[in-house]
Amino acid sequence: MQQLDAIPGVAPPRTKRNPPSIQRHRLQNKAAMAYNNRKITLAIAGAAAAGVGFATAYYLYRKTQASQITSVPIRIETYHQSYLQASAATYTQGDQQEALRRIIAYCINISSSSSESEQTIFTNVRCNSCGKKEKIAYEALITNAQLDFVNRVMATYNIDAGQEKAVRIMLEYCINEVEDAVIFA
Repeated sequence: MQQLDAIPGVAPPRTKRNPPSIQRHRLQNKAAMAYNNRKITLAIAGAAAAGVGFATAYYLYRKTQASQITSVPIRIETYHQSYLQASAATYTQGDQQEALRRIIAYCINISSSSSESEQTIFTNVRCNSCGKKEKIAYEALITNAQLDFVNRVMATYNIDAGQEKAVRIMLEYCINEVEDAVIFA
C-alpha cells in the first residue's frame, strides 16, 4: 500500500500542528455544538414520542431559544432606574429586570399591532432629560427575542447611539404615555 506523500499530485499531510490555544478553542466549539445538537435532538425526539409532530417540536424549541436571557450592558438615566425600582416594587415583586422585560414586551406588542404605533414610540421626541444627562451603568437582562427587536428598531429608525438608546426610548415612551397598570397587566 502506498503512503499518501508518495502519491504524485497529492500534497503530503501537514506536519505543523496548531497552537494548543487554537486546538482547545476548536474542541470547545465542537463540544458546544454537540451539546446544542443533543438538545435539539432530544427536544424533537421527545415531542415526536409524545405524538406532537416535528413542526410543533421545532416551534417549542424556537420558543425556548427566544426566551433565553441575554445580558446587555446599557446606560440609563437615574430617573429611569427610579421608575424601574418603583414599577418593580409595585408589579414584579422587586425584580427590576422583570419590569424592564415587561416594558420591552409591551413595546413589542404595540409595535406588532400597527406600524404607526411603532413609529409613535421611536420617532416622537420625548426629551425629559435634556441638560441632565445623569446616565448610570445598568445591566439589562432581556430575552433573545427582545434583543432582536431592539436591534431591528435600531436599524429601522437609524438609532446610531446603540442598544441603550433604543431601550431609553422605550422607557421614555412608557413613562410619559402609558399607564403602568396597562404595561404590567
